[in-house]
Amino acid sequence: MRSSFGIENEGSKRELALSVLTAHGNCRLKLFGTSMLPTIWPEETVLVEVRPPSEFRVGDIVFFERAGRFFLHRVRNIRIGVYATMLTTRGDAMPQDDIQVAASSVLGVLVGVRRGDAWVALSKTLSWTSRVLAALAARSTLLARLVLAFRNRSSVVRVEVSPEAPAA
Repeated sequence: MRSSFGIENEGSKRELALSVLTAHGNCRLKLFGTSMLPTIWPEETVLVEVRPPSEFRVGDIVFFERAGRFFLHRVRNIRIGVYATMLTTRGDAMPQDDIQVAASSVLGVLVGVRRGDAWVALSKTLSWTSRVLAALAARSTLLARLVLAFRNRSSVVRVEVSPEAPAA
């Protein structure tokens, strides 16, 4: 499924993730989907941390819920209005922006991705090679599938939730 990147609405898993994030201020999630290729790959584990909307910046990857689904997409624009601050977001491998998200409805901000035995902080900008790969993936589902096959990844959905922060 290209349009979302997160946990499907699976009832107890969804509620557990929200509960851990609310109670502990951070949560580890194992993700699926291809909307953030090549920045985040299916089955990678990420750490999301609660942050106030005043700390959101263009380039942050934010975690939000819409219509019972979680999304983890990059902030492309922030519009501060009289009544609300609205974020324009988009998955790196998506061809168009998402419907705007109220900053107050963002659940957290990505602070790290588990790669091998280490936690990695992601850049707020894409390298030129990542931009090219993302643009190609946005225009071709077949190419996205080929890239995934090349990396020998499966699309099995698994969720791991943990309140622990990554080691420094």
